[in-house]
Amino acid sequence: MKEIVIFDGNTEFDHYIVVDEVYNDRPSRVLYSKDKIAAQSGVALDNKKELLFDYNERFMELIRGLNPRSMLIIGGGAFTLPIAINKDYPDMALDVVELDPGLVSIARDHFGFTPNENTRVHIGDGSNYLEKLDFTYDMIILDAYEQTKIPVSFQTPEVSRMLSNRLNQGGLVAMNIIASMHGVRSQVLYRIVKAMESSFSEIEVSPAGRESSLWIAQNFVLTAHDSPIEVGEHLSYGPVMTNARKFEDNAA
Repeated sequence: MKEIVIFDGNTEFDHYIVVDEVYNDRPSRVLYSKDKIAAQSGVALDNKKELLFDYNERFMELIRGLNPRSMLIIGGGAFTLPIAINKDYPDMALDVVELDPGLVSIARDHFGFTPNENTRVHIGDGSNYLEKLDFTYDMIILDAYEQTKIPVSFQTPEVSRMLSNRLNQGGLVAMNIIASMHGVRSQVLYRIVKAMESSFSEIEVSPAGRESSLWIAQNFVLTAHDSPIEVGEHLSYGPVMTNARKFEDNAA
């Protein structure tokens, strides 16, 4: 498949490129920021059901297993996860918070995002949205990034407390984290775990993909909750770390 640039331009917050290319051995449409340092979002152009990015497929596994009726997603990207949710769960009450209004336009124009009547898009900062919320959700998904870094505000006990307060009883938080289990790139993982353990009793970290390494940065799905949910029953790749003591052991 020949690489074709579909979009190349600026939004209020960044420069983005949309490319049709082969990605992870699949014909795909991929959203990059700046000089294609890292893929931000994407959708496969083949007939396979699995989503292009493994962490999004893990999110969908959690949704299929837990069957939430309401959900908040912080970080829209190209809105490929909301598109998949709208297709499979059209009756779900879905709120999506995205800081960059230009990304909403890119999602509509180049990725086919057309929200249904149960989907609401909110433009603004995710932590500010959480702070002002006066209602709760069955599931909250965090996929907010500045390039390849999670905003500092989402690595704090304050946001963890807000997340806990915005969940219905039995609800769950799931978060995409790019990190390693050891070394310098592990610091963000353990910082977020420490923040989450201040408000949640159960925390698991599972690899998003089949390949798992102790030292190489990769996508993990962190889940946090206070209910007897067996997260590993719903994910293709079960937790590699669970709860605070084991995290501390791994970080040592």
